[in-house]
Amino acid sequence: ETLAGQDVKAAFFVPSDPDAILANAGLLRRIYGEGHTVGLQLSGQWAGPGDAAAEFERGNAALRAVLLTKTRLASIAGGADTVSQDILDTLIDQGCRLWNSNIAAASATARTLQNSLSRMRGTSVIGFASDAAALDSLPSVLSYVSTGNYSLLTITEWDTPSNPAVEIR
Repeated sequence: ETLAGQDVKAAFFVPSDPDAILANAGLLRRIYGEGHTVGLQLSGQWAGPGDAAAEFERGNAALRAVLLTKTRLASIAGGADTVSQDILDTLIDQGCRLWNSNIAAASATARTLQNSLSRMRGTSVIGFASDAAALDSLPSVLSYVSTGNYSLLTITEWDTPSNPAVEIR
């Protein structure tokens, strides 16, 4: 509801667990139907590259069942720097567009966001937790960003990340 009154589209990373995706089918259809991007939040808990690829495919199979589409957009819990290059290469070879947030706005206010943005150069990806504090901070964050010298861009499944640690080759 917070985004409904704004001229803002967002990228939502949902847990890649098929049961969670199917259990939240109505909400996911609403998010997707409102023009937001849906990506998969991967666990990052794998024994090897094949496990990572399988998790991505299982999540996409559930998304196809709910949204009649799949995604290329993915984020790894804990960040891409927490897994091996072999795993990253495998996911990239599957067509994943891997993203990390570089500003965590879990309880951000306009002031804390301004401090974070002033230290960033280029593209900043703001990640919000799915909790009440993040939801409460969203209107002030959107207000601050929209009145500054910033452009709001939704990450889409075709975008290539600006984060050097996960740059698509």
